[in-house]
Amino acid sequence: MLRKIIILQFLLQPFVLFAQYDKFIDSVLDNKIIQLPYYKQSLTGNKSIFFRMNFGKPEILDTTGVSALYNAEILSVDLVFTDYPSSQTLKPLNKKRFQNLILLSPNIIQQKQIQWQIIRQMDGKDKESAEKLLHGIIVNYRDKPTEIFHQQEITLIKQFEKTITPTVETSKPAVPIAPAPRKKINYWSVIHNGRIIQPRYYMNKPIKDIYTNKIVINTDEELIHVSTKTINNIGILTHEEQDRFRNTDSIYLLVTKTPATKTITKETEGTVAAKKPLKDSSLIKILLRNKWDKPLVVADVTLSMSPYTLQLLNWLSLPEQKNIIQYFTCFNDGNDMPTEKKILGQTGGVYGTSFTNIKAVSNLVETTMEKGSGGDTPENICEAIIKSLAMYNNCNEVVLMADNWAPVRDIALVKQINKPVKIIICGGTIGTHVDYITIAMQTNGSLHFENDDITNLQDLKQGKEITIRNINYKLNENGNVIAVK
Repeated sequence: MLRKIIILQFLLQPFVLFAQYDKFIDSVLDNKIIQLPYYKQSLTGNKSIFFRMNFGKPEILDTTGVSALYNAEILSVDLVFTDYPSSQTLKPLNKKRFQNLILLSPNIIQQKQIQWQIIRQMDGKDKESAEKLLHGIIVNYRDKPTEIFHQQEITLIKQFEKTITPTVETSKPAVPIAPAPRKKINYWSVIHNGRIIQPRYYMNKPIKDIYTNKIVINTDEELIHVSTKTINNIGILTHEEQDRFRNTDSIYLLVTKTPATKTITKETEGTVAAKKPLKDSSLIKILLRNKWDKPLVVADVTLSMSPYTLQLLNWLSLPEQKNIIQYFTCFNDGNDMPTEKKILGQTGGVYGTSFTNIKAVSNLVETTMEKGSGGDTPENICEAIIKSLAMYNNCNEVVLMADNWAPVRDIALVKQINKPVKIIICGGTIGTHVDYITIAMQTNGSLHFENDDITNLQDLKQGKEITIRNINYKLNENGNVIAVK
């Protein structure tokens, strides 16, 4: 009898789960659908699992990696499908897809901070082109903070410090001294047109280049013909390369014949270096594109921000910044203070220096990171800006490097900020957190993304909607910024 009851409970489990979360799934599907030409995964500052599904089908084809979600912090769940047939909403199909995800990982729905997004890719004009696009659910997440990961991020900053040429001090400023030649910045391999890339490997061999056709090669080289799907699955391609090869079925990898001696990680369809390419160069592009007016730079250096911190330090190391940047501060959200003890405006972990040389800034970043890694996801952004301005109020504007995945714990303090805040958004590829829109709007500031600068935020106060990375925002009746549904 007991065995029959257990079997019955097992058989009924999916129906119980679906009944429990049916209204929630419907509410997500009723959100305004985000229309994009095609979907790009966010791969910097977070991890990502793609639960692939066939075109027009709800079944998850591969559940590899789902165990990583059990103790992870889920950032967003993106359901991706195509605009074919364009006459259909495809809501029943997408509902079944969500149900299968929840059946696979029931705890995913318990986390309240998750961004649930429905994305309709518009490049699928017919069945043939639609089938080539992504179909399924992408879960963006972060592992729970660990001391090992924290130390790895600090090590990256220390490696950068080794590339800095010491400045020459002199007591006779009237006599000009030729600056010492700068060492080439090489903190994460090579910089090409603002794109930072680590060495990449396939079959434990260094990749020199990627082509769509056969080429003539040297005797110490090898040309490997491989499907684009295989390479995408093991995470070798950068965003730019994904765009370039997304309509190509196969590519050629130019590799050296000598196997690498580096440690490799085995994956489903190949091998890749343990450190994958830096997928995002948004910070570099933003900083080189914009001209700031006597700014105070405020940087979030909590856990997972090191890819952006390295880009920021590289930019600050350019000789021309010495005459532009006035002050630099960074924060770690409370010096590892327990969440329950964090008080509004008194969390701490904010440190600063006058900008004299890159070495001092790099040392400050390292020290701040050693004092704390951030802890919970919400952060003391407003407090960090307010305390930074209290230290260095002789600036014209604030340039904030912000984690797009982190809500602002102390958004209630935004009206105490008395300088325009230009916010560089780090992370994600769709929209942005409403707290950062609020800060930029309230301070007459702006938002900055890899390929776009949003400067019309005051339109919100006039009752207008504005579009930010394919999502429309407006002010509700209480004056709060919300996404339009």
